[in-house]
Amino acid sequence: MKKSASKLVKKRSDRPKEDVVKKVYKYDTSNELPIYGVIVQWDAKIKYTNKALADKFESKLAIFRSLLDETNKSTMAVKSLKRKPIPYLRRIGPSKAVVMFGNMVSANDFVDMQEEDDEFTTFIPMSFVSTVGVARFSKFNFKLTDLQEFFPKGYTVLQWRKKRLPDGKILVSIAVQGSKIPESLIVKGETVPFELFERKPIYCIRCLRYGHRTNDCMRKPRCGVCLPRKPYSKHRENQCGTIRHNPDIERCLYCGQGHSIGTEGCIEHGQQREFKMKLVRHKMDYLSVLERDTLPAIRTTPVNSNRIWMD
Repeated sequence: MKKSASKLVKKRSDRPKEDVVKKVYKYDTSNELPIYGVIVQWDAKIKYTNKALADKFESKLAIFRSLLDETNKSTMAVKSLKRKPIPYLRRIGPSKAVVMFGNMVSANDFVDMQEEDDEFTTFIPMSFVSTVGVARFSKFNFKLTDLQEFFPKGYTVLQWRKKRLPDGKILVSIAVQGSKIPESLIVKGETVPFELFERKPIYCIRCLRYGHRTNDCMRKPRCGVCLPRKPYSKHRENQCGTIRHNPDIERCLYCGQGHSIGTEGCIEHGQQREFKMKLVRHKMDYLSVLERDTLPAIRTTPVNSNRIWMD
């Protein structure tokens, strides 16, 4: 049996791998957004300065600005900061930036224009064009085509995932193209409530701040134990000998307890979760918060440099 199993594994490994076709997402009329973003990525080995990066794209973005001026549709530029005439490029990671546009046509055209550029990868993420909702089922045995039939006309299902809950029910999260979701789904003649997905706060274990992921961090590493005593220390918590010998040592920079960032019992983590859901309900998405440069006044707790929310 072992011999035949090894042969089977060998045969499977010998099969040529199929090329993965990356899905391409574009904005359409179902996306009613205050701002439209496009992600730009490049090889992490290439260390662009912010100025060099801006110079790379300035001539391309100037074309879209002139088109806006000619058609007198640059209303979003008025809301934007004066130093950032739309469209503009903003760096959000060591090898990632986002370009902000005032309308979907320009955003889609920019992606098409960049197709032949080998230096940069330009795309619109699914999260920018979709809204995620959740529904609960006692049993779930459906395919993507089945899910599409549960939605009213005009909605397009892009992706779905399922998760079994402690009570035995199945939580299904469904990404739908556009800025809105229906209040309910019709499944086999029954009405199933469909609610906005509650996104979890994101955080960085490098600099111990909320608002970005570790791979996108552009700040210096911080350690909750050593930072108060040695402000110039530059190591992460997983590199700290003190924490290694005493894992329960008080080190949280937000509540002072013996845990690191992102712990469910932390008061700040709970506030971040509550605040993020409020942003969803107020239709304040990642791009809107990023474009305004400041947090909206719907937060219930004080804001400091450690508490910046971005999805």
